[in-house]
Amino acid sequence: MSDTHSQTGRPRKSAGFWKQTWREFRRRKLAVAALVFVAVLAIIALLSPAIAGTRPIVCQYKGKLYFPCLAYFNSSWENPIFQIDKFRKRYPMNLEAKDPDSWAV
Repeated sequence: MSDTHSQTGRPRKSAGFWKQTWREFRRRKLAVAALVFVAVLAIIALLSPAIAGTRPIVCQYKGKLYFPCLAYFNSSWENPIFQIDKFRKRYPMNLEAKDPDSWAV
């Protein structure tokens, strides 16, 4: 029997276009590096509001850790303590004024 047939006499199933294309793509190191670079840039672009916004990424306020930057993605993800204490989106001044032991990054 030839290599293209199995023991049943039927032709072997092809690996498929996308599987074969991915296999060829992975062999090229520069192409994989470029894909990783583009993926990293896409992640940075998605997280850019949290990275370059006016809210801290993480802060300690009244002895607890909070992540106010999550409100850029969904306003309900911000802890209600910042609304209760009337921060009004002015975090640097309010953190220092309302809790001298607080810090923010």
